[in-house]
Amino acid sequence: VQSWYVWNMWQTPLPRLVIGASLIIYSVISMLSIMYLIPDHIFGVTARYNDPTRKKEVYYHYPYSMVRHPGSSGFLFFSWGFYVLSLSLNHAVFAAGWTIFIFIGTYLEEQGLREEFGTAYDDYARQVPPFCPKLDFFAGKRPHPPKKDDDNDDYRSGEHARSPLLRS
Repeated sequence: VQSWYVWNMWQTPLPRLVIGASLIIYSVISMLSIMYLIPDHIFGVTARYNDPTRKKEVYYHYPYSMVRHPGSSGFLFFSWGFYVLSLSLNHAVFAAGWTIFIFIGTYLEEQGLREEFGTAYDDYARQVPPFCPKLDFFAGKRPHPPKKDDDNDDYRSGEHARSPLLRS
């Protein structure tokens, strides 16, 4: 394992530089959009998310219309973007470790969301990928919430709490 490495941008081949920088730029935009959208949830102030009187439903707007887990997606792209730029063993181990951690964490999170939201979250999960946006998203195809009717009680129920996918 190398313990010391100085990355020289000028010696990096152009395709690697473009791919790595694109991954990092996407990740920064993704993570900043989360902080803009729900800053009080990100920074630990969750009082309005735990309000039992608030109507809760699956959130279908940007960035949750692109990917189901934009924060996790951003961090994955960030860690792998640095690996693409440096191609060092240290960055590969770092990126692989975080990838395993994030996949396990999002699997467990989705189990809880399916338990909380039922068929509403299943509909959302069928339309939106977990980490990488679909190409047709950029062509204007956006996911839409199911129609609210009396047959879909899971979507309308207000008994669910504590999720970043909730609308205020």
